Amino acid sequence: MKIKIFWFFLCLTFTFEEKPLHAQADNPSAQKNASNFTRDVVPGVQIYTFDPGKGKMLGDPYLLEDWTSAMIKTRSSIESYRLDSVKLNLLNDRIEFFEGGRMRMMLGAELEEIQFIRPGRTTIAVNAKDYTLAEVPLTGFLEKLEEGEVQLLKRVVMLIKEANYVIALNVGSRSDQIVREKQYYFAEKGKLFPAERKKDIISYFDQKGFDIRPILKSGEVWIRDEEGLRKLVRQYNQSRP
Repeated sequence: MKIKIFWFFLCLTFTFEEKPLHAQADNPSAQKNASNFTRDVVPGVQIYTFDPGKGKMLGDPYLLEDWTSAMIKTRSSIESYRLDSVKLNLLNDRIEFFEGGRMRMMLGAELEEIQFIRPGRTTIAVNAKDYTLAEVPLTGFLEKLEEGEVQLLKRVVMLIKEANYVIALNVGSRSDQIVREKQYYFAEKGKLFPAERKKDIISYFDQKGFDIRPILKSGEVWIRDEEGLRKLVRQYNQSRP
């Protein structure tokens, strides 16, 4: 059984129009200085119409399960733009949305930040190009969990588990399957530090003069889960002058 890790754009079968469409942004005062899409694309950014079709791959390639409103900031504009029904496809590094009764897409490389707006919660995804891991720039998007002197970011890596159907035994899966793997990182000034092993997390904060051993010993924080890492980062940032 093989597992392929796709770090770059995965080419699937889609039907594209011959030319990208263009449109203008609405008045910036529409919603907190955010421009609404009128038809197809913000100035300087290409957008495509496509037919999603029905693939044979199983699993969810999106950051969030539901279609939701989002504010997006492109890498070529200082304005923010609003989309009313959008998803972030992590497998293919693009956003997909409905507009004018048609499915549209925009390449993730064109975007700087996406804020998904849901009742009582906002999820922020930032372009990974602005971060490096061991001096190597990343691709795709990172979810920003905590902001401050130290950020906490989550990366959802898409693994492809190949179909393993055996005709003679009539067992296994006939379709490739998406397997999601979550990775957590501390970030400072664009540099990422893995938040995985306990001793590495302790060492990371030791170097910053912040002893987390008493916090861990008290049972207040459990660093094996996302909420525990968030609490730890919040406590550190709150301790800074």
